[in-house]
Amino acid sequence: MTTFFSFTRRSFVRAAASATLALVAAPALFAGLAGEARAANLPEKIRIGTEGLYAPFSYIEGGTLTGFDVEVVRAAAEKLGIAVEFTTAPWDSLVAGLDAGRFDAVFNQVVPTEARRAKYAFTKSYMVERGVLVVRTDNASIASFDNLSGKRAAGVLTANWTDLVREKGAMLVPVKEGSLAFQLVASRRADATVNSEIAFVDYMKTHRNAPLKAVAHTTEGAQAAGLFRRKDAELAAAFSRAIEELKADGTLLKLSVKFLGVDATPGI
Repeated sequence: MTTFFSFTRRSFVRAAASATLALVAAPALFAGLAGEARAANLPEKIRIGTEGLYAPFSYIEGGTLTGFDVEVVRAAAEKLGIAVEFTTAPWDSLVAGLDAGRFDAVFNQVVPTEARRAKYAFTKSYMVERGVLVVRTDNASIASFDNLSGKRAAGVLTANWTDLVREKGAMLVPVKEGSLAFQLVASRRADATVNSEIAFVDYMKTHRNAPLKAVAHTTEGAQAAGLFRRKDAELAAAFSRAIEELKADGTLLKLSVKFLGVDATPGI
């Protein structure tokens, strides 16, 4: 069932306070961005699609949707004076939902690949992370990406690392949610998964006895950005300016450390 989470500016402040998020904003900059949003006739509220099951980026805790990506959206929207309504859906449904007009944007660790840029508008990147190759602790046959040929690799069909899996000759075992890939590997229903390094670290925090290990990392990091329809490029640009201010005032770094445990903002 699709779940809706609606936030106004006032409810955002209450939610941020309860989650002990210190969102620092310079008043003059806040007023400037909000004024720009009004002058540009941006909407008063936008609908955001996100997974809701992809900790630490987008997940539900105590009945409240939270996570790094979610809080970046809230903080950026607050600067713009725009209310946000979140809808949770499986990753494979998010882009289709955007195309169908069910969402105005998707914030869910979307990498702005060349193919995606040809069709959609993106915000400025708000984090960068590496991919990690995960296998069972008793697996000695896979030590690098080159060992994936002919192996079963669990992953979401349209996920950021799926192209690498295919390039290496692995047989893709599809899952609906990124975290399910770890479960398949642990239960021997898949031989490996290439996933977010941060997601893997977070998974192991809550599954300390999972028989999993990381054996290789991607050489380059993948940058995550907000995904908008091309017709909403102006709205994407407004969020880009807000993200730039979040980085400048230290909010982006604070959210990164809080949810990811590391500074994932260098180079963006």
